[in-house]
Amino acid sequence: MYHSVLEASGGVVPEFVNPKYTDATRCMFKSPTRLECKMQDIPKFFPATAAVGFTCFERESYCPVKNATADGVKKQASGQNPSCAAAGQDAWLSTGFRF
Repeated sequence: MYHSVLEASGGVVPEFVNPKYTDATRCMFKSPTRLECKMQDIPKFFPATAAVGFTCFERESYCPVKNATADGVKKQASGQNPSCAAAGQDAWLSTGFRF
């Protein structure tokens, strides 16, 4: 099924721009902006009859590693998930201990 969807779409998925700004004024970019796509958009290409599933994890066992350490520290200080390398490793290891 996946192979036929890739052939039909040519592997092309919708893209979007997700700029990261330095502050709330949104006047300066934190880093160069790039095109992104969402893996959760892929099932939209499957026919309605396709058996498509997903895996659901507890929030504590999932931590995307997408922020620099300094940004993660700021996020954690404001009560958010830091989503940095150390937090990702902690989530991975603690999930392993629970299972």
